[in-house]
Amino acid sequence: IRYRCRCELNKNIYDFCYCLPSQPQTLGQPFNCTYATYLEELDLLSDHDAINLETDRIPDPMYVTAMSTNHFEEGLTLEYQGFGLYAAFQIANIRKLWPHKKILVYNLGLSEQAVEELKRKCLVEVRDFRFPNYPSYVKNLKEYRWKPLIIAITVKEFGAIWWMDTSVRWKKDYQDLINDEIRCRDNFVTRLLTR
Repeated sequence: IRYRCRCELNKNIYDFCYCLPSQPQTLGQPFNCTYATYLEELDLLSDHDAINLETDRIPDPMYVTAMSTNHFEEGLTLEYQGFGLYAAFQIANIRKLWPHKKILVYNLGLSEQAVEELKRKCLVEVRDFRFPNYPSYVKNLKEYRWKPLIIAITVKEFGAIWWMDTSVRWKKDYQDLINDEIRCRDNFVTRLLTR
């Protein structure tokens, strides 16, 4: 590992420079080692929990989204759009295709009323995102620094997720197609993980 790319944490040394898989000599800027403890907490420093696409079944994904008050109405449309109206709403769109799937909503600053409305819906779990656990700039919602953190937290917990921004709308169930695409790219993914 090149010196500028080295990051030492708990007596382990990590390569904190990205290199192009097709051109390993091409290195990106080193990732700041200051944040290695966050990566360790999120279990992102090793691939020991990575799915082997040849032998492991792809886990059923948890549906995950996050919203603040300014995206609450839009987020509700994930549920179901019927009769030309936004009726109970992002959550409603999911319900139309997957009526028995749980939806995990991260609260990024919802009003108490909005949280209570979400909690009244079947198979919807609301979790507060723990901003104090991360650097203060993560609170700037428009920079979306919270998004990869939530994705990492939930992938660690569930093994697979479908991340949906509040603007996402599903017209058909494409899960099988996407899983087939993942398996098709297995050889490519394996090369990346074993580099």
